[in-house]
Amino acid sequence: MRDTTLQQLLPTYAIATALVRCGDSFLIAKRSSKKKFAPNTWEFPSGFLDKSMPVEQLILEELDEEFLIREGKIFKRGNPFVVRDTEANWIVIPFLIDVPIKVAVLHPDEHSELKWVTREEIYTFPDLTDLLPILTLLGK
Repeated sequence: MRDTTLQQLLPTYAIATALVRCGDSFLIAKRSSKKKFAPNTWEFPSGFLDKSMPVEQLILEELDEEFLIREGKIFKRGNPFVVRDTEANWIVIPFLIDVPIKVAVLHPDEHSELKWVTREEIYTFPDLTDLLPILTLLGK
């Protein structure tokens, strides 16, 4: 467990994170080695809240810009949760977004790999452990 004094000194960022669902599969992406935060780690598609727009619009724009996913529909928004790591405190605003087909385009500056995985397979990616509260969007 980390010293709470150190946690207070770390910056805090807010991000929108998408649990992108197509049938029984979910999109995960491995961050590029060039990324400032968490390079080479698996994540759910996300975007920084650094624009003056509704979070719902931001996450759909991120999916379009980073993955060329243009037909996503927000199915549900979850309660924000906090993730703390060695780089920052992250306020995560989760969304469940349905897409009609398993199509996503890899942009090498953003990600090095994309995968469609089952709910059970999500648990096999240690990088996703802190983000598992997003699965509450699926219910039981």
